[in-house]
Amino acid sequence: MRKAAELKELRFRPHHFLCTLCHRGKGYSPSFIRSYAKLMKRLGKPDTGDEEPIQVVSGPDMICDFCPKLHGEACETQDVVEALDRAHAGILGLEEGQVITWGEAKRLLAEHMTPRAFDEACKPCGWKPRGLCEKVLQELREERKAS
Repeated sequence: MRKAAELKELRFRPHHFLCTLCHRGKGYSPSFIRSYAKLMKRLGKPDTGDEEPIQVVSGPDMICDFCPKLHGEACETQDVVEALDRAHAGILGLEEGQVITWGEAKRLLAEHMTPRAFDEACKPCGWKPRGLCEKVLQELREERKAS
């Protein structure tokens, strides 16, 4: 695990947009959970959260920085992480180096991460069987349709 990233510059690998939307205070270690809570607080600010710029990266990002599964530049589940990133980047139309806001990320998820796309993209994820992500994604899609 690397030293926890400062929250000045937000950097996400493609699949972490959905992970962050679905994060509910659980994780891999107490320090991971604390660091993620700081990020969630920043993105959840009613007046500025949706305007937060986030750069898309292809390797370890600020969330990986506080995960105990990161060893150097690789995750213990590197093949799974790379498959998730490829699938999410394709579905959301994300490219390395691109900068989008948190609000834009949520819009892309609502518009493009259909139940079928979610099923396929998140197939290798160990968190998927818990059902939380599917529920949160459905709520986001319904909320966007209503507005």
